[in-house]
Amino acid sequence: MLNNFKTNDDINIVELLKIIYEGKWKIVLIVLISIISAYGYLLNTKSHFKAITNIKPIGAIERNKYIDYNNIVSMTKEFAGELQSIKSGPDIYNLALDNNLTLDNNLTLDNNPILDENIILDENAYLLKITDKILLNLYFESLNEKTIFEDAIRKFNLLDKSKYKNDLSYNEAIIRLASDIKLFLPDNETTAVTGISLKNLEKNYHNIVFSFNDYNKWKKVLEYVDEYTSRLIKNIIMEENRKRLMILRNQKNKKIENLKKDRKYILQDLSNKIKNMELDYDREINDKLQFLKEQSKLAEILGIAKNTLEVRSYGDQDTFSSFIQQTPSSEPYYLKGYEAINGEIKLISTRTEKKPFITGLIQLEQKKRDVEQNREIERLEEVSTIEEIELALKSTTPVSHENNFSAASLDITATRLILPNKNRLLFLSLVIGLIIGIIYTFIDNSFQSHRINWKKKIK
Repeated sequence: MLNNFKTNDDINIVELLKIIYEGKWKIVLIVLISIISAYGYLLNTKSHFKAITNIKPIGAIERNKYIDYNNIVSMTKEFAGELQSIKSGPDIYNLALDNNLTLDNNLTLDNNPILDENIILDENAYLLKITDKILLNLYFESLNEKTIFEDAIRKFNLLDKSKYKNDLSYNEAIIRLASDIKLFLPDNETTAVTGISLKNLEKNYHNIVFSFNDYNKWKKVLEYVDEYTSRLIKNIIMEENRKRLMILRNQKNKKIENLKKDRKYILQDLSNKIKNMELDYDREINDKLQFLKEQSKLAEILGIAKNTLEVRSYGDQDTFSSFIQQTPSSEPYYLKGYEAINGEIKLISTRTEKKPFITGLIQLEQKKRDVEQNREIERLEEVSTIEEIELALKSTTPVSHENNFSAASLDITATRLILPNKNRLLFLSLVIGLIIGIIYTFIDNSFQSHRINWKKKIK
């Protein structure tokens, strides 16, 4: 009895062993029940597993398929750079204006508000370069959003919808299950980023880790996710390139529009300059004729018919033989005589072509002709680089092919399954059954001792 194996607060080991021995069949029965329950659980429930799948980048053969594509990217960048280097305003027409023939200030490149010299192409004007690392990062980021997994969980019924009260609780369960799907960087990066280094993970690859009870369904999820993710990334790249080519085309059209506007205003300004020169000439000639008429009238009144200005000879010098001394500004012009002045009036009045007598006019007309004959804009309009790029993208790159693109791949066939240890579970059930059996035996023995003592007290 329990009261008999305690002496001075010491436990009598012999009595404990005796109690265990006397209740051995009770203990054996409880252990058997525990083991049978555990075994039945293993038989009647699907075994959970932990699946580890590697995410592999494209191989060398796939990488080589993007050589032509990346050459197209470089060609696009070169074209964008050439487009940026084209200047607006007078520079495009090589108008190296000298000091005497400078256009109005509002036409200079620095001060003209309509000129758009600083069309700087955004980096987005260049196509996306494709490398195995870029594709792998896009693939991993797409998976990490988990929405693709959520769609796959719904599609392949990893959760039984009938077990949930409504759509809200079902969707919440799907989100929780998708959040249990863990994605890991290669071991060295995982340790650096998260401080976690998981045993069983492939150290050189990104990994997907998930625990579930139906491998066939999980395999279908992986196949769906792999195919869908590559298709998604392909569409992202194609759409992004389409937008960037549109930006480049808009930049080209904007450049052409600005060049046309520049040419229009430059020609207008040159025409105005020429017209003003002609108007100034007409005004100057009219003023000169009025002056000459007045001087001729004075000469007639004074009876000066011939030129009375002194002619000075400088002898037989090597540089010149003679020089007619011009009339000093202090001497009246009518001293030339009305015959000479009337002759000059007649010559000026009978001129049929005035342009040869306008100083600097020929140079301006030459520059206007240079602008009109310049075909830089027309050549730029005929450039088909963007169209060539679009055609090349459609015909030579995996991105444009329906079934020939892969951003990365899930190594589904090499997925490692870590199954629970059944022997460990049975052994654990044995230990638990043994502990429960011994405790039950002691408690039962204690109740029996109290019952016997109570009966003795009654007697």
